[in-house]
Amino acid sequence: MDNLFDDFAKFGAASEKKVSCFCAPLCPNGESRGTCETKPGGKCFTATEKIIEYGNEKLNVEYGCLPPDAMSLLQCNIVAKVHNNTGKGVECCNTHDYCNNFLLPSTPHAKSTDRSTNINLHIFLASTVISLIGVIIIVIYFIKKKLRYEEVDLENGIPEVENITGREAVVVSFSVENSWRTRTIIHDIEFDTQIAKGKFTEIWRGTWRGDPVAIKIYNKDAEKEWKNEVDIFQTPLLKHDCILAYIASTISDDKKMHIITAYHSAGSLRRFLNTNTVNQSELIQMITGLASALNFLHMEMLALKTKPRVAHNNINSSSILVMENKRCCFSDLSQAKNFSVVSKDNSIEYMNSDIRYLAPEYLNKSFDPLTDESFMKADIYSFSLIIWEIMNRCEDALGIVNTTYTIPYDDELKSNNLELSLNSMQEIVVSRNIRPHINSEWAQNVGLKELIKIMLECWNQDSSVRFTSLRLKKNILKIERQNCERKTD
Repeated sequence: MDNLFDDFAKFGAASEKKVSCFCAPLCPNGESRGTCETKPGGKCFTATEKIIEYGNEKLNVEYGCLPPDAMSLLQCNIVAKVHNNTGKGVECCNTHDYCNNFLLPSTPHAKSTDRSTNINLHIFLASTVISLIGVIIIVIYFIKKKLRYEEVDLENGIPEVENITGREAVVVSFSVENSWRTRTIIHDIEFDTQIAKGKFTEIWRGTWRGDPVAIKIYNKDAEKEWKNEVDIFQTPLLKHDCILAYIASTISDDKKMHIITAYHSAGSLRRFLNTNTVNQSELIQMITGLASALNFLHMEMLALKTKPRVAHNNINSSSILVMENKRCCFSDLSQAKNFSVVSKDNSIEYMNSDIRYLAPEYLNKSFDPLTDESFMKADIYSFSLIIWEIMNRCEDALGIVNTTYTIPYDDELKSNNLELSLNSMQEIVVSRNIRPHINSEWAQNVGLKELIKIMLECWNQDSSVRFTSLRLKKNILKIERQNCERKTD
């Protein structure tokens, strides 16, 4: 019993972190296999039970998430420790994402009882009651979620929402067959203000169930781009703190196509930098988060469901949003490339929508669209310009002040009397091998000096020389650690 009280103490002192868990055969989104995410302090679990079916012994295994409460701890401890003679077992963990995938509680055969056997009846009854209470709580938890969102009864269901602007944002799937159901979410949204408008889309700020959301509306000529972005957002396991939180996708009664996401009031990185400066810590924080997200997109994850490699393919300061904590997130995945999908449809132009950020191989027409690496190296080039763009508004390093916001290559185009065009960018980037100006004062700062080295590698004319996203992430994380160490000295 002392061990159990020790576990309660650890439970109260545990770090309030969220973890992603495998779930099967019942997931919050209705899938038979997939992913669930705990609330802070929650745990992943694996439960096993040996049953006899038609004379054969069978092992049932369940995976899922448990809420951060004392009853969950009872589930993880008492059920596992007291019921070890019933053919059932439960193990829990919260050390890292998907930690329950490799848990397998021991499940001995249920032992036959005999009246002469010395059984502690009180322990048996207590453990039975506790197990029953735990099961009832879990059932009530799922029933409450179902009832809460029954009017948005979509194809795959939706998890509980805490804060629509955070990473707890609900994910709703779209299905043509159930489109009459999905429209209810649009009817529930109050459209407030139009915040952006482009050639094929417009973006509105709205309110859904008391929380601000962003609604991206595609016109009818951009159906393929809408579908591509929806498919990318719904890619298995595509969830990261620095990738815009997806909420839903719908087609309304008037045939308008919508994508509903978390709303971030600071807007795009371009808009933010136009009116705000950053200090060195904020600069490194922004770049670190984005580098981590880019590596996450580029890597393949093998699990119960496989996350394929994805290239963003449209990295520019307008497709990056600034979040409330001054971290950044990637948005606008309409031109993203999923490498697990072999498509014969070339109607989507997989090219950065802002020609300032086009890699040299695009401009000189040597880009190979048949290889994954071509897209990823182009992403790295575009990312190097994002680093430069944010650095250009960093003012606390070495007392740099009075910076002005500049979009990459604007000064180079003006000094060469060139208008922005593909031919002009080819002349500047390819023929003259010119890159944005690097302030000589940056090299006098240790952290900025290391970022300069990364930029020079990542915007190299030769794509094979550029960093991979993993190497980019590791080098920037090293700069972040060194910056933290200098601050504590």
